[in-house]
Amino acid sequence: MVGFRETMTGGYGLGDDDVGAPLSFTVSAHAPTLGALVRRRSLELAGELHAAGFADHRPLRGELSFPRPGIIRYDFGFPNNDGVACRFFGEKRVRLLHLLRTMTELDGDLRDASGRRLGRARVRFDIRNDLGRFLRSFSL
Repeated sequence: MVGFRETMTGGYGLGDDDVGAPLSFTVSAHAPTLGALVRRRSLELAGELHAAGFADHRPLRGELSFPRPGIIRYDFGFPNNDGVACRFFGEKRVRLLHLLRTMTELDGDLRDASGRRLGRARVRFDIRNDLGRFLRSFSL
């Protein structure tokens, strides 16, 4: 199995609210083999999302994909606190001149099951505190 574990933290806001409410997610990303990862250009995601007051410590499932060079797409579903199916969708647009920022920051949308935007989120990977754990989680 090929994979890694990643945690991203930040905030979210519903509707037009600012992204001030805490949001974090921890995912395990995996593919059965390196060949499968190369062919499908995606990894399966499983983990937990915490969006304070909206989806507190809820399980998530989805996909981390690489649709074209420089794009890393996060797309996963989770139930909110009322049990309603929701999704997180975000993309990293990796730029060599801004590699650190574009690899560690992720803006995304919170959506309902029909795709309607409920709010937005902004999360980041904490290099200082999480890089070692992230690197140790890699498996080939």
